[in-house]
Amino acid sequence: MELSRSDSKMLKGVAILLMVLLHLFTRKDVNGLYETYPMINEVPLVYYIGLFGDACRPIYLFLTGYAFFIFINKNKGSVLNKNVSRIFKLLINYWIVLFLFVSIGFIVGKGDSFPGSLSKFSLDFFVITNSYNGAWWFLQIYIIIVLLSPLLIKVVNKYSWTILLLFSGAIYLVRSNVGNMLLILVITLLF
Repeated sequence: MELSRSDSKMLKGVAILLMVLLHLFTRKDVNGLYETYPMINEVPLVYYIGLFGDACRPIYLFLTGYAFFIFINKNKGSVLNKNVSRIFKLLINYWIVLFLFVSIGFIVGKGDSFPGSLSKFSLDFFVITNSYNGAWWFLQIYIIIVLLSPLLIKVVNKYSWTILLLFSGAIYLVRSNVGNMLLILVITLLF
């Protein structure tokens, strides 16, 4: 069973609503902006509901990966040109926003921070850092995943889902705090 374009659009709509929920209501201190009832341990209930909005990123990631999987499997040839084009279109939009962001910062008298130094601007321009706006954190990851997608799809097609799940879980554990604690525990027990 494949997801149709209609299904994908509906999931994107749900993800957008979840993103709005996340960004509007995951605030513990509203300071009279609006009234929130009921409260749980002096935290608005709507805050806890807003935390469900964090599911927007995995939904987008799933849909993007699914689309890449379908596209790459249907187009057995090289998809490098298509992926580079996709990245370049994203970067053009990013650069427009970056220049507007830096220009406004300069106009309002924050030139020492926006753009700051040429090296700081260059690192942001080439998506090496996101020092101007932390919300741009996903660009690096997206570019890496798009470039690696043909290889990742080959791996997914070659190995069973159980091996992939175990391997992904191991990577997650190594990268998480739980993984770091387990690693410290194992090293401690060995020595």
